[in-house]
Amino acid sequence: MISIVSVCHDRQYCLDEVLPSWLAQEGIDFEIVIVVGPNIKRIEHPKVRYIDWPTKDFKGTCVGWNAGYKAAKHDIIYSCYSDMVLQDKRYIARFLAHYGPNKIVNRQMIRADGSLDEGIWCYGFLVGKDLIAKSGGWDERYDGGYAWEDGHTIHSLVDAGGEMVILKVLPKDKALRHVDHPNCRDAADWTEKYVRNKRIYNKSFPKITLMDLYRSGKFKVYEDYPDTD
Repeated sequence: MISIVSVCHDRQYCLDEVLPSWLAQEGIDFEIVIVVGPNIKRIEHPKVRYIDWPTKDFKGTCVGWNAGYKAAKHDIIYSCYSDMVLQDKRYIARFLAHYGPNKIVNRQMIRADGSLDEGIWCYGFLVGKDLIAKSGGWDERYDGGYAWEDGHTIHSLVDAGGEMVILKVLPKDKALRHVDHPNCRDAADWTEKYVRNKRIYNKSFPKITLMDLYRSGKFKVYEDYPDTD
């Protein structure tokens, strides 16, 4: 059994597109745990549980992620952003085929500008709940700023003994599809809060960054298993 865990404070239109793609997943037994703000519509479904946002005021998602992981009933977690549609009905099953103790399974993707996303960030990854506990989960110091919290999360999982397994890009029609929404980079305080969070990251990992680890070849990149449909 797998717990699909996500957070969605106020972007209902994203969840409207993404939730059906989670429910359509095949080849796995799963529950869905979504940490939500007060204005999110809750549907009645036997596979879906909603967790109230753990703080009164919204300052960032780290506290929400930790609440979702804590509420998850199962030992394997697929952690996924609520603005990323799973176009492939076996998307998570493909991850599970590569999963094992202390592994962090992620996937490369093609960005909107055509460049390669390395597959080391938090838009969708499979990991054991025990490794999340060892790593400390999402560092809530980042709430109140912008960016760097996802790199910290994966870096902490690696430092806790996690082995990164990166799968190569899927064809466009099966890859994750991003739901467009306002970008925090357009906010007036972006630079100030970005620098704030970068300082937290650099103090936490002063010797080497997550990207440095990737470039050094520490993480293995694998061909995906072929379809069995």
